[in-house]
Amino acid sequence: MQILRKNIDVIFVLLALLFRMYFIISIHNSKKLDNQITYEVNSSVGGDAHHYLVIAKNLLDHKQYSDTNSSTISEGSTWRPPVWPFILSILLLFSKNLFSLLVLKVVMETFLIFFFYRTLKRRGLFKRYYLLFLLLIEPQILKYSYTFLSESITALWIFILLTLFLSLNKNKRMHIAIPIVLAVTILCHPVSIFFILTLFLVYVLINMKKNFKKTAIHIIVFLGLVSLWPIRNQVVFNKGFFITTSQGATFSKGWNESVFDEFNNVNGDLANEGMNLKYLSQERIKESSNSPIDRSKLYKEATILFLKQTTLMEKIKIMYVKVRSNFNPFPEVPKEDNLEYLSSFFRVLYLILFFQVLFFLGKERRINLDQKKSKVAVFVLTMFIGQLLMSLIIYTGLRFNSIYGLSLLACFYLFNEEYIDKLLSRIKLQ
Repeated sequence: MQILRKNIDVIFVLLALLFRMYFIISIHNSKKLDNQITYEVNSSVGGDAHHYLVIAKNLLDHKQYSDTNSSTISEGSTWRPPVWPFILSILLLFSKNLFSLLVLKVVMETFLIFFFYRTLKRRGLFKRYYLLFLLLIEPQILKYSYTFLSESITALWIFILLTLFLSLNKNKRMHIAIPIVLAVTILCHPVSIFFILTLFLVYVLINMKKNFKKTAIHIIVFLGLVSLWPIRNQVVFNKGFFITTSQGATFSKGWNESVFDEFNNVNGDLANEGMNLKYLSQERIKESSNSPIDRSKLYKEATILFLKQTTLMEKIKIMYVKVRSNFNPFPEVPKEDNLEYLSSFFRVLYLILFFQVLFFLGKERRINLDQKKSKVAVFVLTMFIGQLLMSLIIYTGLRFNSIYGLSLLACFYLFNEEYIDKLLSRIKLQ
């Protein structure tokens, strides 16, 4: 019995791996993986996941960030931010078999969650063993662990940020890893940008007064790392500084006349980005090449013209639709997904957490960042603000918000630890 207690964390990891392997084998046996993803450059299947694989393989085979299966650079590859393709190219060193690659990805994510859980546990923040198992099977990260999309790996970067943020105290208010991980998270999934900028602003404000010089260094590190990719794109293509060429398309998908009636938290990414091009003159469209970067600029210009022609009330209605969809824990379009029911339940918990934090911060006159609950509340608030700003300015949905699931689950436990412990004690007594 004592041996079991000492190794309970390892047992939970093994159970979670078995649970995850069941899903991978199910996907493999159903042939979904082979039917949806290939390494072929011009494949019509696979979508975003396929594109990540093609870029990663190109990095490995030709040492070039491209999607041409050659050393020739391509604008299309810059649709994807660089962090996940680089990590995926490292995994490809071990195997190019899609099934094996997926197993490697899941094992890597599982042990990273375990490592940072143990880090928090050693600091006395996590006391309950079952939390590790819940973190490992959080339904949203579970869902995207079985794909080659960047959502689950981004969720891990955010969880690392949570670990670092909670480790700060009055004796150690700064950590050089924080600006580094903040920058890496943006370059892994730009949908996190407003959350990252909000958290970075909080981090700077906490430390600026007491340690200006060190804070300035951290600012330079963060801005320097984030700027590397836009600078690379300007140097290579000479068409401006940008993190991803998808920015024009996403801007257009979040601001068009169809948002009123058609936008939802499931298929927002499937909207027609060319809808606003009608606001541009034919001459302007013809003078632009059909390259991804130029096309992105066209979408941006056209969307700005759309905004200029819409009234304030129409803009407010569009923002309301997007914010309402963002915080709706239930899919607004039916999804044939066994994990979706469980995901909806967890998203309800996260929505409750948002309200709890807003009430807590509104009630507290002064936030003490040496207290665990206050640090959790501030971190959750930055995620709330990040989602709110993203939905207002661009758009988001269930898939993109899944990057916060792992950290929100940990925060829900930490924020409600006393109530959960009391509830479990009553259940044991009964």
